[in-house]
Amino acid sequence: MFFPRRLTISRSYSSKPVSRRKHSRRRNRRDSELGPRAICCGPSVEELEGRQMLSAALPASAAVAAPLAKFVAKTTFVPFTGGSGSPDTVAPITPQQMQTAYGITDSSGSPLILFNGVKGDGTGQTVAIVDAFNDPTILKDSNAFNSFYSLPQFNATGGPTLTLLGEDGSTTLPTGTDAGWGVEESLDVQWIHAIAPQANIILYEANSPISNDMYATELSAAANPAVTVVSNSWGTSEYQGQTGDETQDEASFFLTPVKHQGVTFLASTGDSGTPAGFPSFSRDVVAVGGTSLTINTSGVYQSESAWSGTGGGISQFESLPP
Repeated sequence: MFFPRRLTISRSYSSKPVSRRKHSRRRNRRDSELGPRAICCGPSVEELEGRQMLSAALPASAAVAAPLAKFVAKTTFVPFTGGSGSPDTVAPITPQQMQTAYGITDSSGSPLILFNGVKGDGTGQTVAIVDAFNDPTILKDSNAFNSFYSLPQFNATGGPTLTLLGEDGSTTLPTGTDAGWGVEESLDVQWIHAIAPQANIILYEANSPISNDMYATELSAAANPAVTVVSNSWGTSEYQGQTGDETQDEASFFLTPVKHQGVTFLASTGDSGTPAGFPSFSRDVVAVGGTSLTINTSGVYQSESAWSGTGGGISQFESLPP
């Protein structure tokens, strides 16, 4: 089954990605609140897939940032076992059923997406994930997930790889851990792997969810010459003014580096309905919202509807692209 949750991200602004920081504390719903001098990113950072939200309260002078909740699977995974005569099903949905529902494979597992003969299963691609704090058991947990659902193991000979890097792109990882972000990192890795099982994944771990750390990590991820996609399941309220400007930040942190192959940036729209948040409102990212998916017992797509809390709406500050 999937549970909802949501986290928040603290935000401080500086013209350089790694300078001053603001601190914050949490409250029950893990939203971030910017105080009078809240820097740059406004209130809450949200996760993509889960829908029960957690939040955090901040002092009036600080902004808090944390991950957005995505599909949150139970600790003990429950495989889908509905028979052919069962009614349409909802979560839990297995990776194989998800692939079938979205036309990646047919019900027998044969690929439906081909690029000049190359299977559309992530082969030859590297996906970067940006999150905060260290998840020390991510490889062990993800390979347990892979074993349960018969997905390729990470870091096996000839198979896809899972690499952990710090916010500067080195192997120096954060010393801090956080249960909420740890769950998010597992969800991000496991479900990206479920949809693109042959893609290599690099998990970039920021030292903290403060904006300077998160944006520094975003730059490191995009600068990696192997990376073609950067996935962000976090965000915050829109911001503009004395403490920062999202339109300036998007031009600094969400663009393909010079002389680099094209990078697609993905961002969660959040868990709080309208309005959505940043960076999902950026004109340089693909905004990803949450839906409830209905399939039949063969995994065939039946219907889909937006979560009542998923983000959306019109940006306060971004202009319509030409």
